[in-house]
Amino acid sequence: MKWFALILLVTALLGGCVSGGPVGPLDWHGDGIVTNYHPNGMKAIEGPYRNGVKHGLWISYDENGTVETIQIFKDGAVAE
Repeated sequence: MKWFALILLVTALLGGCVSGGPVGPLDWHGDGIVTNYHPNGMKAIEGPYRNGVKHGLWISYDENGTVETIQIFKDGAVAE
């Protein structure tokens, strides 16, 4: 249980964001996939950044893990 508390503390200190690569808030400036979590530990949003802007498939989830929205971004703007 101590590891879970440590993960929550680190997540809170990093603005609620933990990723499989770079770690930072959702306005992180670089390349990589960013994942943000709800306070209950469920995934809130996930998607890639390229050159500091959203680029690719972004998925947001509700607090129960159900997909809420799916968007495709190209160079920081929603693709049409």
